[in-house]
Amino acid sequence: MRPAIIASIHLLLLLVLLARASNAVPYANFAVTTCQPPMWTDSPTTIRLTTEFVRYDVNVEETSVYDKPFHAFLVQFNELSHKGWGLHVLRARVSGTNVLYTGVWRRTQIPEETVFGLEWPAFWAQFTKLWWEGWRLEILTQYVLNDKVYFSAVWRKPMISVDEVRAKYDAIRPQNWRLHILDTYVVNDEVFYSAVWRRSDATEIQVYSVNLETYTAKYTALWPLGYQLHIINQNIVKGVSLYTAVWRHTGGGASRVDGENWINFKIVYTNLWCSGWRINQLAVEN
Repeated sequence: MRPAIIASIHLLLLLVLLARASNAVPYANFAVTTCQPPMWTDSPTTIRLTTEFVRYDVNVEETSVYDKPFHAFLVQFNELSHKGWGLHVLRARVSGTNVLYTGVWRRTQIPEETVFGLEWPAFWAQFTKLWWEGWRLEILTQYVLNDKVYFSAVWRKPMISVDEVRAKYDAIRPQNWRLHILDTYVVNDEVFYSAVWRRSDATEIQVYSVNLETYTAKYTALWPLGYQLHIINQNIVKGVSLYTAVWRHTGGGASRVDGENWINFKIVYTNLWCSGWRINQLAVEN
């Protein structure tokens, strides 16, 4: 086959992928640019991701790794931590007997404490210890291996004064609890939930373990009303992808991909990046 014909076929395939990403509602319309692409490592072939992107008016530094075995992930984690990066998203899934981690980092000056792959007694002991030292749980992800549940988590200390906390509390006088963290895992085809609530006056809407069609319909209905994803989880039960999500009303816009493979995710992420979009929420099918 002639090189020109091969090149034409490759171009057509690329255009098909771009058309699929740009035509999905409510994906943002974007133009291909020549700016520096986002940083990531690894190119997994079996991963499927559900992601929401939000747009910033200033440049937000962001780097990520996908489906890394723990020891390789830990090397990346330690290297980035020493350079002033903090975890923004942390996900873990099991493939065979391997635990694979996905992480998104951003530049931060806020200190953090992390644990990876602890069983419940050890995790709870660490949680209790850190709580009394003033650390608060910010990220939680779980996985099941050999019928045991393992926890990975990130804690941070609030970087505000007591007076600021009191002023904020007096200003909003919250009456209800709202979900701060919600993580899911599957045992014997049943979805289990772990949750952390905090006081808030936020308007909040949730769906629990619904299929892709229901999730997409809900998101599409909420998107023009100014809702953004606050939490997203994705599990496989009997071969079906199920989504658990929490939206909060922010008034801001968002773009998204739903259950996409690595190739399509990478295309959308790269093109959104140059217009200032960054990952807000991300779930890895597990």
